[in-house]
Amino acid sequence: MSIVNIKIDQNFNHIAVKKKDLAFFEEELNLFQKRWKNIIELFDGRFFYVKENPKQKTYFFFQDKGEQIDISSNNYVNKSDLPYSFSTNFVRFLSKAEDNEDFFEYSLGLKYKTGLDPFDESFYSDFFNLTKNYGEILFTTEITSSDVEGFWESNYYLVDGGISIDSTYFD
Repeated sequence: MSIVNIKIDQNFNHIAVKKKDLAFFEEELNLFQKRWKNIIELFDGRFFYVKENPKQKTYFFFQDKGEQIDISSNNYVNKSDLPYSFSTNFVRFLSKAEDNEDFFEYSLGLKYKTGLDPFDESFYSDFFNLTKNYGEILFTTEITSSDVEGFWESNYYLVDGGISIDSTYFD
């Protein structure tokens, strides 16, 4: 069974909104939160948090003030009785990923590899449209497996309608 470690680097999973754009962005964010309230609640208050300075607000997604998230595949693969935890729902979010190549045996994405149904495609589109003018949302993972010596390093990008993945295997 693969062991999956997800590391979210604060350099990549955030957007910066300048003060002059805040009123418009926050109005759009409120509409997004109302429309997707049921999904956002699944992330236990960690869908986003905000840091503010005099020039801008920075919105960090799927993270709570700098914590690293480590998730073991033992906790989510093909289990129908999963609790609705942050970790399970974060893997569910990434399960919408589509490989750019066909050979990613241990990618954390695609329903058949995680056993979890991704969220509705329009959720990903709305999230992408909310953030695209302020930065790129990217998650970096390291995936190891007990049946191979090396590891996969994967980058997951929020794109319109889903998640795109680029992976590299290291011996």
